[in-house]
Amino acid sequence: SPTLSGGEAQRVKLVTHLLGGLKAEQLQLDADKRRATKPTASLFILEEPTIGLHMSDVQKLVEVIQRLVDAGHTVIVIE
Repeated sequence: SPTLSGGEAQRVKLVTHLLGGLKAEQLQLDADKRRATKPTASLFILEEPTIGLHMSDVQKLVEVIQRLVDAGHTVIVIE
């Protein structure tokens, strides 16, 4: 049976947290609402999140990390 590496599982968890099954428009509205209500921020610790990723996927990950920071979360990346 296929299993995920620690890094793969970490990325899946991050995406699941960010998307929560919502469409892009809902995500933007939700992000705007979160910024307006100043929710409790989360701390994300990512250990070697780019291992095994293609450069285009690395760029997408960087954009996701930036969205987390823009939403008021703290992100620590260990490479």
